Amino acid sequence: MAAREASGAGPLDALETRSDVAVPAHRRDRLEHRCRSLLRPPLALERVTETSGGQLLYQRRRPWADGSVALLLEPLELSTRPRARST
Repeated sequence: MAAREASGAGPLDALETRSDVAVPAHRRDRLEHRCRSLLRPPLALERVTETSGGQLLYQRRRPWADGSVALLLEPLELSTRPRARST
């Protein structure tokens, strides 16, 4: 199993929430989709395990392009606030 070290420039750092998204009143399906995506947890907790060294191993559902299937994180990496993207 190939595990990828969190480098500070991966999917967790690219988290972006858009507050400027408008949904027309007649598009209830889009409103429901937006609400569901906002309420979804950032990580599936059933895929997170703690290693013997105290690090967290997050098992991916699908391999990344480089073939890695897991992400190895320090516990503090989950509690820090993701950086906002500059536009």
